[in-house]
Amino acid sequence: MLPRPLSRSRLALFGTLVAIGVGQALAAITIGLLVQRGFDTLVTGTAPITASAALPIGGGLAVAVLLAATLRGVERFAAERLGQHYVLEVRETLFKHLTRVRHRVVGPEHAGLLLWTLSYRNSWSMIFHSDNNLVLHTAVLGLSPSADSLSVDAVLAHGRLDPQLRDWRYGLPSRLINAVTTATYFVAGVAKLKGPLGWSWATGESLRSQIAADGLRKELLGSSAAPLGLRLYGQTGLFRLLAVGSLVIELAAPLALLDRRLGRAWAVGAFGLHWGILALMGIKFRHQLSGVIFASFFPVDRLPARGSSA
Repeated sequence: MLPRPLSRSRLALFGTLVAIGVGQALAAITIGLLVQRGFDTLVTGTAPITASAALPIGGGLAVAVLLAATLRGVERFAAERLGQHYVLEVRETLFKHLTRVRHRVVGPEHAGLLLWTLSYRNSWSMIFHSDNNLVLHTAVLGLSPSADSLSVDAVLAHGRLDPQLRDWRYGLPSRLINAVTTATYFVAGVAKLKGPLGWSWATGESLRSQIAADGLRKELLGSSAAPLGLRLYGQTGLFRLLAVGSLVIELAAPLALLDRRLGRAWAVGAFGLHWGILALMGIKFRHQLSGVIFASFFPVDRLPARGSSA
């Protein structure tokens, strides 16, 4: 059973958020009234504008705006603290389940909680599309019999790890993960073509501008741009080649489902794409850079057997 969102330990934070909301509403009403008063007095009024008339309005507006900004900052802090407190309690509950409940229960629970956690995380910042594959892969593994071989479940059911299980149904999750992976890349490619540039995206100018803007943003915010991206900025032909290569990998992704060797070649290309993004932009897609996302395209299930035969 999941913990209650408004438990006794979180009521104080929730009350703080309610009070902040009331304060923000009052500040907004005050700002509106002061703006109306200033307009009536200083713009449409017939009396001459004097310091005694303008200073109270200007000072009141400054105080109200400062109060609204302060409450906004406190609201973000309190809401983040409330959410993190709940997430921590959910994780503790999940850990307790892991120690006494089998995969058929823990798998779906973990998949649902990961979706909730990452959705909550993205709601406070930009949408991290790189999380999509991680969530979808976890859902496939959580809802399929993926713990029948190397797990505590296997020991409880068969008395040992890695029992020799042979059934076509065990191949379905791997194929489904392949389909999910290629679908997300294909959608990314279609999104590029559906944008304002269309097929002109393949010229590389948009990619080149994006790398420049990303590097400038990092420098302005105190981070550092990727040196290789800055060094290659003038190589327009190279960026055209990279843009075409990116579109080929993304739009040709569904073809990886037709043949195993073609799928492995595509996985290697997509893996290299993310390492290229890291080199040119310094952006770390950890799931993709680790190669785990592409493991289903390779016969990793044969590794335990090879290790035992060696």
